[in-house]
Amino acid sequence: MQRRDNLVRLFHIAIIALLSLNMFGCGYKAAPYYEDDNTTVKPVKTLKRIEVDCK
Repeated sequence: MQRRDNLVRLFHIAIIALLSLNMFGCGYKAAPYYEDDNTTVKPVKTLKRIEVDCK
């Protein structure tokens, strides 16, 4: 009987977890917001490789 109670409890926990992930999970909650086209684009800095002579 205790095994059945544990399985029922686990089943309900799984259902609650899946419902909460469905309602509050990752992702956009609204349509994306885009600013004006007059904004400037910042350049991306690239890393330079430094070669070291280890003799």
